[in-house]
Amino acid sequence: MNLIFMRHGEATDNVREIISDKEIYWFTLTDEGKKVVLETLENLNLNIDKIYVSPLPRTIQTASLVCEKFKN
Repeated sequence: MNLIFMRHGEATDNVREIISDKEIYWFTLTDEGKKVVLETLENLNLNIDKIYVSPLPRTIQTASLVCEKFKN
């Protein structure tokens, strides 16, 4: 079994340097964050069986990009 841990891409709170647990559910990936996730996925050539993700929008967006790349 191989485990891969991937951090979400750059999010709007990262760019604005916001550290707050009150607004955390509203932050999404930036265009740059999406770009870096897609570039990272280009270097992976794996079979992925399961993806576990937190309920935060930025992590769901990142997982969606992974799912698109590894549709199988």
